[in-house]
Amino acid sequence: MKNFLGMLIFILLCGLSFNGYAQDEYATSVTIKPKHFFTSDVQNQSGDIQMAETKFKIKHVAKIAGKLPLELSLNLTHTDIDESTGVDLPSALVEKKIGIGTKFPVPFVDSDRYFMGVDVFPSINTDDYDGSSSAFRIPFRTYLIYKESDDFLVVAGAWIRPGYKDEVLPLLGFNYKANDRLSFNIASDDPNITYKLNEKTSALLEFDYKNEEYEATEAANEGKVIRNKYYTMGVGLKHQFCENFSASASVGGAFNRKIEFVDDSGKIVPENGVYASLSMNARF
Repeated sequence: MKNFLGMLIFILLCGLSFNGYAQDEYATSVTIKPKHFFTSDVQNQSGDIQMAETKFKIKHVAKIAGKLPLELSLNLTHTDIDESTGVDLPSALVEKKIGIGTKFPVPFVDSDRYFMGVDVFPSINTDDYDGSSSAFRIPFRTYLIYKESDDFLVVAGAWIRPGYKDEVLPLLGFNYKANDRLSFNIASDDPNITYKLNEKTSALLEFDYKNEEYEATEAANEGKVIRNKYYTMGVGLKHQFCENFSASASVGGAFNRKIEFVDDSGKIVPENGVYASLSMNARF
């Protein structure tokens, strides 16, 4: 049941962004998002675990031939693990990823409502910053976009992840602006439902999902693959401090968590717990 719920959350809340063809005044953005998972007991084992995750992303959007959007991004995620169980997990997990993506009208379709998107993410995920050539992967996603209007669009496609245990994952989401205050941003890098309290402050219901794999480089576990899974849901507030800078704070629950060696040499299954996070975004 837990695996089904986790997959359902992934299908509905898979991260991707769609901005149409409007030229954004701010072509570059920088996002920093620290998230803390408070101490949780571990199922069927003595001991406990707490984790801290920090995401950094810089993104630039350009135009190909003055028309097609080209999105370039650099992503770095560092996860600290502090656990007191008998499983020999590394103390840190590091994701290094470059993103390259574009969106374009569907060929041979006489309609301005259908688009296609392709995003490629060359990645190296290990337990340190040195990396390893055998940890190199090229996951990508491809999807179809139906844009009814500037206020409503639907996205459907798939993640393709060669070399992962779960090589193909479904992708489905939508964006819907119900009115001037309420919007559903499910086809987004940071899925959420937003309600504007005033011109600068909004209330958030946010979602997140992780299913990443890392190659261990330490001698005892060198070459082994570690998988880190969870999904979260929480509430928070977002404030636009000025035209170029916004920040949000949130708190909520972390569910269906699992940190395991893919070869079954050990795993930790934390109990459902609590997380708190901040997010800061600058555009220029």
